[in-house]
Amino acid sequence: MTAYNGGGNIHALFPSRSASYTYYCPDKWSGNFRHNGGSGGVTLFEISVKANDNNVYYDLSVIDGFNVPMKLIAPDGTRLEALHSKAPDAYLFPTDDTKTHGGPAGDFTIIFEDNSAISGTVNTIITSKVIALRSNANGKFVCAENAGNSPLVANRDCASGWETFDLIILNENNVALKSHANGQYVCAENGGNSPLIANRASISSWETFQMIDRGNGKVAFIAVNGNYVCAEDFGNGALIANRNSVDNWETFDLVPQ
Repeated sequence: MTAYNGGGNIHALFPSRSASYTYYCPDKWSGNFRHNGGSGGVTLFEISVKANDNNVYYDLSVIDGFNVPMKLIAPDGTRLEALHSKAPDAYLFPTDDTKTHGGPAGDFTIIFEDNSAISGTVNTIITSKVIALRSNANGKFVCAENAGNSPLVANRDCASGWETFDLIILNENNVALKSHANGQYVCAENGGNSPLIANRASISSWETFQMIDRGNGKVAFIAVNGNYVCAEDFGNGALIANRNSVDNWETFDLVPQ
């Protein structure tokens, strides 16, 4: 695949579908991308394009919870924008591979608009992975209790659905956590003054945490109020962002799942 704009080509050649490359485009970037032979696909903000039988099949994906300010225009003039608000769940990362759309062969135009035009959203997604969090306060896994309807608490000996999260890296050290218990994002409720709970459908400031590397697979999280997330009362209390320094109660093992 070749992605290019007017100032010169940005090459992304895929010898196989297992390859993966990422390119970062500035605000208001406008350009085209096209197939350049082979069987691979190009990923650009999770837009995958591949050619087959003289047609272009495009797999459109918008990260769940994000309003990516983006326009995609097909060769026949078909225009798709505000994808997050229009796409059903099957079209959202990471389940985007379940849907493929046929379209006319040829060059597509993609335009990334000014990020500042979208208020209260985050528009840079780098990656995500499935993890569990084990509190250093008591050695227990953090659980989205009651299928996510109750605050997070470190009270489980092993990690299953309620104790599993998508760790979504937003930018630099900022992350979000999406609970597998209910598919909702973890929120530092009430500006961080109330316990953490997985009850939000999208990511804004209360759902964004700064992840601090503590070494040896251990991390800490700073919430919107500037305080560290704490497993209160030796882990017996709900997680809440109420500490201005970090020790065991504010430290978690990041356990891949």
